[in-house]
Amino acid sequence: WLARRVRAKLVLIARSVLPPREDWARYLEKSPAGDSTRAKIERLVAIEALGAEVMVASADVGDRQQMAAVVAAAKTRFGAIHGVIHAAAVPGGGMLQRQTPQTFAAALAPKVHGTRILESLLRDSGLDFMALCSSLASFMSLPGRADYVSANAFIDAYAHAHAGRDGPRVIAINWDTWVDAGMSVTQLVSEGREHVAEDGMRNEEGIEAFRRILAGSSPQVI
Repeated sequence: WLARRVRAKLVLIARSVLPPREDWARYLEKSPAGDSTRAKIERLVAIEALGAEVMVASADVGDRQQMAAVVAAAKTRFGAIHGVIHAAAVPGGGMLQRQTPQTFAAALAPKVHGTRILESLLRDSGLDFMALCSSLASFMSLPGRADYVSANAFIDAYAHAHAGRDGPRVIAINWDTWVDAGMSVTQLVSEGREHVAEDGMRNEEGIEAFRRILAGSSPQVI
């Protein structure tokens, strides 16, 4: 949508590593159908075909050093950074009695530390917006998901804490499950529960919701 509408310059960051760009054509030629890396490369090629420029980086949003390197590289290539969509998450899970500080911290890391790292690295970048992907989990009783609920509750509180301040507009978006993409549906498929995701949002519905959210003024949209 961003590529089609404004031919955006996109910096896409994930912990997974893709082959170097110069090897993409050869990888697509030799990899089997259904290969997850092949699918990612095909999506990136399709985005670029719509007119966007895409920079792909591998980094953990909870690692300040890695993110600082990506931000520096993005500014060198594209110049100013105008917006951030922070969608990184770790699903966590497990009964609270069995959690340890280490396992709980792993679920908090991308949303809590990652958000604060992004803020510190981009504080003086003149951002127009920072869209933080939260979850309906903040408002629903989910047994065995205290870590994930806590991480999203931080996102919600962070957006309200920044409402009315100078700087970029910060928005917490409490998403439902997306049927066609995203962490929730990937997890459901891996567990053999694809049918559970059928009641979620389609991509076109999510995109329309996102468009309206960016055009609005609320610090949080559920």
